[in-house]
Order: sequence, then structure tokens, then C-alpha cells
Amino acid sequence: MSLYNYTEPRFFRPCDGLGAKASYSLRKLHRNVLNTKAIRVRDDTGAETDIGFSGQNLDSAGLLAWLGRNQVASVPLGVDSNADGVSDGWSKILGSGNTVNFTIDQASQKMELSESTTLTYSYARTSTKYVCVAGNTISITCNAKKISAIGTVKVLAGFVWRKSDDSIITTNESEVALTDNADFATKTIILTAPALAGKFEVHFAITATTIGDTGSAWFKDASATIANQSATIAKWYDQSGNNNHAIQSDPTKQPRIVNAGVLDVDASSRACIQTILANDTHLVVADSNTLDFTTNSTYSFVHNPANFGEGSAGRIIDKGTAYVVNLASTSKLINNATIGGDSSDGCVSFNSQNVNTILHNDIDDTCKYYSNGSLNAQQTAVTIVVNTTNLYLFNRADLTRQYNGKFSELILFGKTLTDAERTKLEANQKKYYGVA
Repeated sequence: MSLYNYTEPRFFRPCDGLGAKASYSLRKLHRNVLNTKAIRVRDDTGAETDIGFSGQNLDSAGLLAWLGRNQVASVPLGVDSNADGVSDGWSKILGSGNTVNFTIDQASQKMELSESTTLTYSYARTSTKYVCVAGNTISITCNAKKISAIGTVKVLAGFVWRKSDDSIITTNESEVALTDNADFATKTIILTAPALAGKFEVHFAITATTIGDTGSAWFKDASATIANQSATIAKWYDQSGNNNHAIQSDPTKQPRIVNAGVLDVDASSRACIQTILANDTHLVVADSNTLDFTTNSTYSFVHNPANFGEGSAGRIIDKGTAYVVNLASTSKLINNATIGGDSSDGCVSFNSQNVNTILHNDIDDTCKYYSNGSLNAQQTAVTIVVNTTNLYLFNRADLTRQYNGKFSELILFGKTLTDAERTKLEANQKKYYGVA
């Protein structure tokens, strides 16, 4: 049997035989890219992981599962995980974005601290155990009221971790004060799941400022919601085999791919990279000889711009004095090695998907700008020089030209594609991304 499945649509591997110097996408661009990495992502807790492909596309389901969605309980109901002869009963799954109403043992009953107590709090633990991902943010909400005018009464919520000897450990507790109320008031406490095993109960309590204070409170209608996490791009892997990976180590400047549990998608509903205009989001490719285009070159990109970007010239790529591709706010599309697109000339359409190809031919000093398969602009006397500057994606080195929009694909060639090669590539991209 052949290694390759030739029944797959050919548009899944658009770069075969074209000799790309750098290729970035959230789908497989080359036939020899088998079970490799697509991106490295970072979640809200600072954890990172590599995400690969599922079939020919980004493994979006794996990405969302890693963020805490659609989890599988690590210890199902009835399993005796510590071999003590007692069923654990850890059965419920509390996944991101889900709300679970707790059954509290002492719900709607008075809890009291008396002068004779030797404890600083009195528990009302949940009767059901749950599973979550360490680091997830959990919002604990209950209705509570103080029914004693004496003492300081607070609502305490936290995690209860049961040990094998049936003793408990309480962690990551937080509290809010109660005032005298005739009616129940909703209190919300934000907790962060500790880096322990994924099994927990939630407890509620009343607390006193000092032992000997008295106080009491009632609780009812408790629930908890784990917040959906977001994910940003720490690395966009180069599929060309030249190791020109695009990297951003500063979390505040990483472009996004998941927003509060929702995958960022382009106009074709496929996963995409979302830049954040206010954050100077960008990726950086270290200078390499494979990115020195002194003669012929081609730049292919699929994107969905929101507008021209910062400074009316948002960068798609920027390698300083060597070559720059940007969105321009004027009709002058090409200025020396600066190549841009203007919506008034039909080179780009805002808030819709664009397939753009730029051909640089050093033989006749021309640069041609194609939009969705049609030639929209042409310029002569274009010069590209060699430099040792890093290649910036979605910005330039001084971070004053932020690209604003959604980005799907970027391919750089160290040659001028023939019309046949360009047409085949563009047809492939248009079909895959649903561009008319």
C-alpha cells in the first residue's frame, strides 16, 4: 500500500515541488509534513504545549481540550485509585465554560461560631467531588447572609483535597466579608485551581477575625464556573524544513488563537491567528541565509485585514532594508522594496478573506501584486538588498506598524513563481479558504 493517500484532495498540499524558503500555516502545506508540529501555544496560566495536525488541518480539538474543554474524568465513578478498599467516587467533570450547581451538606442551614469554639471556621463542604485542570480560574458563587450582629462574619471558599487516610487539605482559599442582611446576597469568590491532582471538593465556611468571636450565616444556591481559557501563539513552526520558525517569547505580545475558550476563525470558519492592535502582537524569525532574496522572490499570504493597521501601514512582513510587505493607505503600492496593498485599488478587501501573491523579478526589475488571482498593481525598478535584520511578522522592529486582522498563511519563495505555479497555488488557497 502506498504511503500516501491519493484520494485526498490535492489542495491540501499546495507547496509540493515549489521550494519554499519559509512556510507558515495552520494546515499542512507540504506532502512530507507528516505528524509534525504546527504551533506552540500558551494558556492563561503560562503553560505551553505544541499543537500538531489532525489529518491535514490544525488539531483544533486537541488545542481546546488542552485548555480544559471536553475533558475526561481522570478517576471515573467507582474506581479505588489509592487501593484502600473504598471507592473514591470522584465522578463529576467540571470543564471550562461549564457551570455546576453544588449540593451543600448544610445548605440553607445556620452555621455558627461560638465563644467556645477552638476553630477559626466551620465547614459546609460539597457532597459531590469534581475534576478540573490545575491553573484554571474558578468562580465560586453562593447566596449568603449574616444573621448575627455580633462578630465578623465572612464567606470562605476554597478547595478540599481528601488524602488517602481520609484527612483533608484545604488550599487556595479566598473570602469576602458579609454585612448584616435581611435577605440573601450573592457573593462571588474567584479561585485558581492549585497544581495538585485534578480531584477536589469546594467548601464554604464562616470565619471569625479572632477565636472567640461569635457569628453565624446561612448559605444556599451555590455554584461554580471554571472560566474559559485563551491561548496565544508562542511559536509558528516553519514547514519548509529550513527551520525559520517564527517566535514570540513575550506573552503580552503574542498573537491570539483562542479567545476565552472560543477558537479564532477566519471568514471560512477555519482556525486563524488574530493580532491584537493594542498589544503590538508580532512574531520574529531570526535572520538566516535562506531569507536573503537578492534576485527573484515571491510572497504569498492569506489574510483577513480589519483595516490598514497602525500608522496606516500595518506590516505583514518586515525585514528592514531588505523587503517589506504592508497594507498601504495610499494608492502608491510599491516604493523600492516596500510592497503594499490599497483597498481602493482592489488589492485587499477589509473584513473578508484575501489571497495575495507578490512576484519580484530581478531580470526586468518588476514587482507584480496579485489579488485573488488577478493582477492589481505593477511597479518597476524594485531593489532588494541583503541585510542581517530579523524578519518580523505582523509588525516592524520598532513596533509602530501593527497589522490588524486575522492571518492564515504565509509562504516565502526565493524565486519568481511561473504563471502556472502561481495560478496553481492561488487556486489551491482560494478553494481551501473559500475565496471566490
